[in-house]
Amino acid sequence: MSEHVALPSTPYLSIVCAFGHAQRSDAWLKQTRAFLAVTAWQAEQHRLPLEIVLVDRDSAGNGAPASELLGGLPCNPFACTRIISVPGSEVVRGKPIDRERRLQNIGIRRAHGAFVLAAGTDILRGTELFAQIARRTLREDEA
Repeated sequence: MSEHVALPSTPYLSIVCAFGHAQRSDAWLKQTRAFLAVTAWQAEQHRLPLEIVLVDRDSAGNGAPASELLGGLPCNPFACTRIISVPGSEVVRGKPIDRERRLQNIGIRRAHGAFVLAAGTDILRGTELFAQIARRTLREDEA
């Protein structure tokens, strides 16, 4: 596995997303670019230090890496994108949703944020959610 790193110092939140074989279609790449751009913009607007962690695995082993497919990754003083590359030969078993969760778990274990949100790149989070998280009201469960 390799990592492409550009991080805000001490992110409050890590948003972890899987980027597998299915995400390499033109439509999905467009959506992923929009997700990255909007998420970075929202982080800057709300002054919320975060990292976006994309776990890249091309199971077919014949595609370009996410870093090439997505082009320039958004980065500002509050948000940067980090790509963790998992070799296509590495076995990730299960149904597609299980494989996505396992890829997210790889990213979660390597996340630097105080809190982690496992998400898909197909849904843009609302500005209200970012505003709430930016208030730093999240707490660890002390149970």
